[in-house]
Amino acid sequence: MFQFPPLTPTCKKLLVALGAIYILGALASTGSPTGGVFTLFALFPAAAASQPWTMLTHVLVLPPGPDGFWALIIGLLFVWLGGAQFEQRYGSKRMLQLCAAGTVGAGLGALVLGLLAHSAGMNSGALLGPSALWLALFIGYMTTMGQQQISFFGIFPLRADQVVWLFVGLSVLQQVFSTNPSALGGDLGAMASGVLFVRWMQNPPRKGGGKKRRKAGKKRGKRGPLRVVRDDEEPPNYLN
Repeated sequence: MFQFPPLTPTCKKLLVALGAIYILGALASTGSPTGGVFTLFALFPAAAASQPWTMLTHVLVLPPGPDGFWALIIGLLFVWLGGAQFEQRYGSKRMLQLCAAGTVGAGLGALVLGLLAHSAGMNSGALLGPSALWLALFIGYMTTMGQQQISFFGIFPLRADQVVWLFVGLSVLQQVFSTNPSALGGDLGAMASGVLFVRWMQNPPRKGGGKKRRKAGKKRGKRGPLRVVRDDEEPPNYLN
């Protein structure tokens, strides 16, 4: 039977913060999808040069109304599903780093596809909502599981890597029909960030490890590997 994981401390704070920000944004908005905090914090690729902060704030805003509300609910559920399990396994620091990577990756993806669409004379759309967070968290957690068999929502038996490709396909299908290149770029950027962050975390680069070992070897060679211990001298203890 499918069950949500226990709420972890940082995940709980993130859920509360996203809900509170949505309520404050709805109260401060004029009620128009093109007014209020919407245009101030959503990422419009054509205006990103004059509003660079929107590369980060796009996850904090949703349009008021039923569509925005249900998008928030779905986003919070997936943040809980992926974020809590990721935090349980790797800690709150790694979870927040993954959120940051997903936010930046989504912004870059939206910027690339949005500007390409704009240069082709198409409507570039906008990127907004917590989808960058939950996609990065959920896809990142699925990536940590490799080809492990899971029961997707207690219904479909799938491998974890198949779930990743399923979400890629669903995102492409959804955004193609909604004709929002920025949202498509944001989804792909967030998922790519989740995968790449986990790959980096599992195989961190070693800074100068080989050079240090070589230098240490050279120093040992100069001194010599052995030394004479006199009878009145206590022998070295290499176990402490």
